[in-house]
Amino acid sequence: MKKNQLFIALFLTVCFSCLSLQAQEQEQEQFTGTVTYSITFPGMASNPMLEAVLPYSQIIVIGDNMCKTTQLSSSSTSIVFVDGEEGLLYIFISAMGQKYMAKEKIDKLTGDLSGNGDINTPNKTYENDIKEIAGYKCHKMDFLSKDSTEVIASGYYNEELYNSIYALTGQDGIKALPLEVSTDIPQLNAKMLMTATKVKKGKVKKSEFALPEGYTEVSMDALQNMGGGL
Repeated sequence: MKKNQLFIALFLTVCFSCLSLQAQEQEQEQFTGTVTYSITFPGMASNPMLEAVLPYSQIIVIGDNMCKTTQLSSSSTSIVFVDGEEGLLYIFISAMGQKYMAKEKIDKLTGDLSGNGDINTPNKTYENDIKEIAGYKCHKMDFLSKDSTEVIASGYYNEELYNSIYALTGQDGIKALPLEVSTDIPQLNAKMLMTATKVKKGKVKKSEFALPEGYTEVSMDALQNMGGGL
């Protein structure tokens, strides 16, 4: 069970914390601040043991060329740091008394952190499908498979909250922070729904991005393999 909990925390953090990583661009104003999301699993059958390890909240802190994403569950904490200055991504997993971290050069990730190569870019949008989330007007978008035949995930974005350290850049030029993301999780026979509940704009102190201590460093592959599959 410990392995499965560690795997679930890693899987969800890696897949949904940083949907796409882009080089910094200065032609558009950069959002800095904090976005808090709720995480639910519509359609999942009641399973108290599983519910105890699934995340219920995600907090994204965006600074100048830095991003920290924290996912919380009742039994684990997962943190993803993106250091745009050094070009590094760090993943920290703390679950059931185990604490591991891994780091990788961003240019090796090619913008797809899911590890399965399925997610392309949000290259289908719906200008007339508008929804207000956390006080912001958002447009619907779809993530398509690489052959554009399947919708991998859907969501709503707001271009005002753009920051290239945590940005979605589609074939049609979308540059936006997602305020809602919904995707199927076959391992759970359910959907995962992330919805922003609070957006706080403002400068972020550099101390917010201090790397936590007390973690055993392993390779990124080793971190992914620790779960052994669901």
